[in-house]
Amino acid sequence: MGSSLQQQDIRVILDALAPAGGHRKQTATRLGISPRRLAFKLALRLGGSIQISAP
Repeated sequence: MGSSLQQQDIRVILDALAPAGGHRKQTATRLGISPRRLAFKLALRLGGSIQISAP
């Protein structure tokens, strides 16, 4: 993935998080991805570690 595409990817995620009040499950549903995938993308792009609870 190119740098500008990565930046666009994280921008879309962050823009979707805001109206969902930061709720990752709602954001993932809105984006059409799993909550695990969302957590992975956030951790990968933002360099943090995100706890994922078992379903």
